Amino acid sequence: MRRLSLFSCFVVFPYLLLAISVQAQPVQHPLDALETQEYWAIYDVIIASGHLDGDTHFESILLHEPPKSLVLAWKPGDAVPREADVILLRKGRVIEARVDLATRKLESWKETPGVQGPVFDSEIMGLTETILADDRVKKALARRGITDTNTVQCEALPVGFLAFPEQKDHRIGMADCTVGHHSYHTWSRYIGGLTVEVDFANKKVLQVFDEEIVPVPPPSNYEEAPEVTRPGTKPGIISQPFGPSFQITDGEVGWQNWHFRFRLDSRVGPIVSLVTIEDHGRRRSVLYEGNMSELFVPYMDAARNWSTRVFLDAGEFYPGGILKSLRPGLDCPGNAVFFDGLSSDEKGTPVLRPRQACVFERFAGDLAWRHEDENLVFGRPSRTLVLRSAAVIGNYDYLFDWRFDQDGGIRVAVGATGIIEARPVADDSVSDRHANHSAEEYGQLVAKNTLGINHDHFFSFRLDMDVDGQNNSFMIDRLVEKELPASGPRKSIWVPEPSIAGKNATR
Repeated sequence: MRRLSLFSCFVVFPYLLLAISVQAQPVQHPLDALETQEYWAIYDVIIASGHLDGDTHFESILLHEPPKSLVLAWKPGDAVPREADVILLRKGRVIEARVDLATRKLESWKETPGVQGPVFDSEIMGLTETILADDRVKKALARRGITDTNTVQCEALPVGFLAFPEQKDHRIGMADCTVGHHSYHTWSRYIGGLTVEVDFANKKVLQVFDEEIVPVPPPSNYEEAPEVTRPGTKPGIISQPFGPSFQITDGEVGWQNWHFRFRLDSRVGPIVSLVTIEDHGRRRSVLYEGNMSELFVPYMDAARNWSTRVFLDAGEFYPGGILKSLRPGLDCPGNAVFFDGLSSDEKGTPVLRPRQACVFERFAGDLAWRHEDENLVFGRPSRTLVLRSAAVIGNYDYLFDWRFDQDGGIRVAVGATGIIEARPVADDSVSDRHANHSAEEYGQLVAKNTLGINHDHFFSFRLDMDVDGQNNSFMIDRLVEKELPASGPRKSIWVPEPSIAGKNATR
């Protein structure tokens, strides 16, 4: 499947001193992320319950949030309520459990029929030997002149909809194989016309579809390209010699008039909570909690092994955590402070993930406000506080920003980079948009024998707004035409027509 300068000044703050580990502080708030000892407590409770066996694996361990009313009533010094939701997989069957961390008690354990859990990397990449040992696959490879399978890998992905009868009782995937010969990566080097239907749980090949033979695109080792700036680029330095202007106190970020908390979640990434803004010494609530809820990526190709690619990137591929390490000087500028995160592995043990988020002030020469009058210019430059993270899901790298502005605005910015998903086609040259190549019905030729498939990325966000309290409505202003009297010189103007979302929704 599947878009920033080094720090230098008289007083140097090394990157190591600017990295903040989530393990450096004990749990101080009900919405804090699970910490190392809590992961181990969950592990111990599950082991002691006697439910675990060698065929049961941990898909995720996530904080179970207390009720909103309890969180809002909570005060420092009160007991911190802590529970965790645990998803496990046993031979393709999903098990849901809940652990009370205060009492170290297993509150519930139930198998949930008729649902599919997210997929492990070990499932996606773990059937290569089984697939290559199948006689039907051997025959299909021989038809294509592929006899050396040392660099052949097969990647099985979950099917995106219930179009297969066998999916009712089984955990089904569709696998494509790639050739890594003379190449570091194989994202575009699929063996065209060969698709394998597999059973993840039983590790079996169900069907082999051997169709049109298509040339494998040539290798492209752009990883070896040197990381150098373009000619004529002069160095740029971001410097805050007295340190950042924001403070972090007991897990709360304070900057300008903003105050908020955040935690790093394995499934949805950063969760921003309890956002307030200070107004003449009084804190006014703005947002109780906000986070990405899902990332939907449907591909638009009618081919057998592409029509099933209808991905829920967060929901299907989050075991181990969607967030990946940020690179100083690339993902985050030199004045950034980094934050580590935690997630669980298949055994249920905690894994520390370094630099999963960064916070920095951005001052890029933008204006907050200006006005010129009588040759005098009045105004103010703008600053923005940015909370940034990067999710890597398959071939795509997603960048997520929460941006807090000085004027009281909160903005969410998303971007996608990485490597596009492509499949091999018979066309051996890159066309222009008017060449009418038959292959381009479902995408765009981007290189020799390589078609970049048309697809969408839908970013869904959950925002629990508490603007000056919980009694909020979401108002939409639509511009509508208003006719003016015929006696005037103008026929019409536009006026805003307000409506409350969910009420009188006729448009």
